[in-house]
Amino acid sequence: MKINHRIALKSDDHLWSVFESAGVSIDRGSCGIWVANLTEDDPAWPQIEPLLKDTPHFITNIFTRHELDAAEWLEMHALGHHGYPQPEDDFGYFDASYDLSNFCRICGIGAVQNAPLRLRAEPKAPHSQFLQLNWVFDEFFIRNEAPGEMGPGLECGNVADFPLSRPDPGKVCWCS
Repeated sequence: MKINHRIALKSDDHLWSVFESAGVSIDRGSCGIWVANLTEDDPAWPQIEPLLKDTPHFITNIFTRHELDAAEWLEMHALGHHGYPQPEDDFGYFDASYDLSNFCRICGIGAVQNAPLRLRAEPKAPHSQFLQLNWVFDEFFIRNEAPGEMGPGLECGNVADFPLSRPDPGKVCWCS
């Protein structure tokens, strides 16, 4: 396992010159944000580590194939979130998609999905086969053309379009 630090800063941040002098590879995006990924076994790590103590960044683990194959549990996460469940006004999707009779608005536990989630349109991430919506972090949306099977223990169903609430089995399904 490697521990990876993903740093995203404005392109004019003074830290980039230190990163460059340490030999850290920088992805110079065109949107004014540059990104670097640095693992703790990188030769530049001892020089960069003290700079990150006061710099917000993401820390993730990178596992070898052998470690993944031997793991009892695996975690899925989306690289981005696309769109919002409908209706989004006043979080109306709660009432439209969940039985809230045992739902706690403080901790978020107790809602039971009783209807398909509704999407305004097909998510605008044509190359992403596995998606998540904003606000709904325990559901994954998988394009029907995604290769392979979903795997054991996953419950899947169709989403519905909005505002018609018709099932739309042709494009995206949800899994939880």
